[in-house]
Formats: sequence, structure tokens, C-alpha cells
Amino acid sequence: MNPTKKILDSMLKENTGTHFLDSGGTYGRVWEKTQGKNFEDDKEESLRLERNGKNKLGIEVTFSTYHFLAKTLEYAPKLQKEFDRLSKRQENLSQDWCFLIEEFCKLKIWKIKGRENTYNFDNFLDRVLLYTVIENEEGEKYIFLQLHGGCDVRGGYTAPKIFKILEDGNTRFWDMSTASISCTKDRNHNWLYAGEGEWWVDGGSVGKHLEDYEAVEDSKERGKGKVYISKNDFLDTFSAA
Repeated sequence: MNPTKKILDSMLKENTGTHFLDSGGTYGRVWEKTQGKNFEDDKEESLRLERNGKNKLGIEVTFSTYHFLAKTLEYAPKLQKEFDRLSKRQENLSQDWCFLIEEFCKLKIWKIKGRENTYNFDNFLDRVLLYTVIENEEGEKYIFLQLHGGCDVRGGYTAPKIFKILEDGNTRFWDMSTASISCTKDRNHNWLYAGEGEWWVDGGSVGKHLEDYEAVEDSKERGKGKVYISKNDFLDTFSAA
């Protein structure tokens, strides 16, 4: 396991604590459910289809957070050691992570480009991320990454770790909200996710949206301009025509 995967595995299992107001005693906390889990066994992406009342098509796409981040980020251990030394100074022991991240960037004269919580926008990751994007003098981008491991999304985040954002792969960090679906029977049928639950025909908004197709579970209806969903309704069994 390379250093990036090793630190991601650790973060995904990190004990982020408990709080009597976080509902974790009733529903469980994410970090409690991931102990002993081998994230290498997770599918990188999965698609689940279902037929909702009146034959409406339900579409659920999921990206494995572990695999997605392993492809789009690279752990930066030297920078992490610098940040850890800063956070362990006596005068900083009671400071929050936001303050320490800002102090780190001031000392290095790096720019903070923005902060995001993935809970606040459309994406396909199976875990919530909290991250701060920073940029060095050469224009290279890094992030301070925290993963949600609690119950209530308002709290229960891991300690921040620093990663370099990779820009040269087929999948980029910014692609967490991007997905496409192709028909297994006819690859000329493709849809791209356009946000807010809408799947547009590849190439623009003209054409029938995927979510507007009638969903059927009778194989005799296959090939009649409907979406056929088998009992094992995942990506490898999806077909529409």
C-alpha cells in the first residue's frame, strides 16, 4: 500500500470522538462502522437503478471515496510534518484547525484559494469531505483534507492531512460531481450528469433526459424505448434503447 492509500485508510477509520448530542448512540458513527474494513475491496464506482411509483426511474451513482482520492491526490509528508510541528506548539494547543491552517499559509506565504464541505453541493462520493485548497508560489495546488467520521455532519471530522492535487490523471479531484452513463446494448446512448438530478443526453440538453425514461422490470419490454432493470440492477446489467 503506497503512502497516499495508507494515510487515506487511516483517515477513513480515524476515531473522531463522540458527543451526546450527535445521535451516534442511536444511529452509530461512521468511524465505528469502518473498523476492520478493507477499502481496496470497494468498487471504484457503482450505479444502482430502481423503479419508483408509476414506473419512474431512480438513479443512484456512488464513487468510493477511498479509490477516488487515491487517484486524484498525493500525500505530502514533508508539509504534514511542518504543519504538525506548528499545531503542537504550546501556544497553539487550544487553537482550532481553521486558525492553524491560516497560520501555516501565512508562514509559508501561500494563498488560501477556498474552503468547501461536500455536504453542501452535488457529488457522488460515499463520504463527506471538508477541505481547504491552498496554492504555493509556483501555482501548485494542495489541500488540507478532513473526512467526516461522526454521525451529525456538523461535527466529527478527522485531523487535517495535506495532499497535493494531481492534475495529470484521467480523473481529477474536481470531478467528484461528474459522471456519465452509457447504454450496454447501444453505446450510442450516453448521458452526462448536469446537476440537480438531471441526466442530459451527451452533447447538450436536447434529447430525452435519462430520468424521464419509463423504468420496467419485465425483460419483454427490453429494447422498446424504456429502461430495463434486472434484479441485479447495477452498472453491468443496465440497458436502455
